[in-house]
Amino acid sequence: MARHAWMIPIKPRKQQHLQVVHRMAFESLGATSMEIAQHRAAKLLPAEVEALYQPLREAFAAFRVGRGNHFYCRALCDAVNVGAELAASHQIASDHKATFAAAEAALAAVMRRHAAGGSWVLKGTEIAALDLAAQVHRAQLLHCSHGELGQAVTTVTARIKAALRGDHAPGVTVLDPGQPTTCTANA
Repeated sequence: MARHAWMIPIKPRKQQHLQVVHRMAFESLGATSMEIAQHRAAKLLPAEVEALYQPLREAFAAFRVGRGNHFYCRALCDAVNVGAELAASHQIASDHKATFAAAEAALAAVMRRHAAGGSWVLKGTEIAALDLAAQVHRAQLLHCSHGELGQAVTTVTARIKAALRGDHAPGVTVLDPGQPTTCTANA
């Protein structure tokens, strides 16, 4: 008797689509994807909000009394840029986009005055614009998650690096308050 070879059809496996999780700077390398997701979804703790808000508070206090400098300007620019990104992309205080635009204009004006040989003194309308932007940014920090803040910071950092290389949209003014900086403003 002859033996017959029987072919058993093998179903092809479904191709698995693995998605790479890009870790943010504050996420440990040993964390599982579930731990990363939980961390990104969690809101900032009050102590974290205060730690993030403290440089903005100090910078604004210094500018308010006419003692601004390059470093304080960078802190204000960073806060305004991140606040504008949270409002635009993450819909956190999205009704305050004009508030951040006014703060950007105030920073641009004071930096232009300083570049022309003036001081870092703010005018009354600029103080009001920056004060409102600072208050809104603090409220944003109280209501955003780690993931939203991380994405906003990453987006702003990439946008600033591109702008400093000269790769920015028409109508965007790149402001440099002295040292290599993270300060841009829409004019």
